[in-house]
Amino acid sequence: MKKFLFAGIFISLFSASCKKDDPAPPQAAPALYTNSAAGSTWRYQDTDTSSSPAVTINTTLSTSRDTVVAGIIYRVYTNTPSGENEYRATVNVSPGQTDYVDLFNTNLDGGTPTYFSYIYLKDFAAVNTSWTQNTSVTLGGGQRAATIVNTIKEKGINRTVNAVAYTDVIHVQSVITSNFTITAPPPNPPIPISVSVSATQDAYYARRFGLIESSAVQSINATGFSQTSATSRLLLSADLK
Repeated sequence: MKKFLFAGIFISLFSASCKKDDPAPPQAAPALYTNSAAGSTWRYQDTDTSSSPAVTINTTLSTSRDTVVAGIIYRVYTNTPSGENEYRATVNVSPGQTDYVDLFNTNLDGGTPTYFSYIYLKDFAAVNTSWTQNTSVTLGGGQRAATIVNTIKEKGINRTVNAVAYTDVIHVQSVITSNFTITAPPPNPPIPISVSVSATQDAYYARRFGLIESSAVQSINATGFSQTSATSRLLLSADLK
């Protein structure tokens, strides 16, 4: 009996020591704050106080198509009812550190597209970290310079959207400003008009789901003219592949 007892003890000790010496199994990397799996869909409620109707439902679909711009591979997403495409990519800054990039055409007058790679999220940046990007848009036959300042306001928070609780959420605030001069069109006298455009957006991103909520206020001010509008987006449901 003692022989078997001691044998059992040594076997247990040997097993325990082997477990201690064995390296821990590698842990899976945390999910990104986006999803590019083909066939994934997101259903959003969009509100725009300057449009009619003010509230619309928008479905975003991740296609199986990619496009390459400046060496970066962007996944193509389609939208309804707008019918416009979106282009998003992830860029590895270093292991475990990712930039999230949105690509859009800055030529608002049509013609040959001019693309701008907008970094809308840095998942490794600490709270209160900011980054600035400068760009310009073609509008009304002229180039309009714009500056975008993004700031990480919160990290690792919980956020409930449409009765769904999300964890490990990042809150990013984006401030866009543009100041330029235009000439009054005929039959007005050709006098210069100073225009100031600004927008502040607060966006919330969850792992795997990407954008779950956003709200923005934008204003346009010019001589004898002023307009303010608000937009928002809420994730109603998602089917992720």
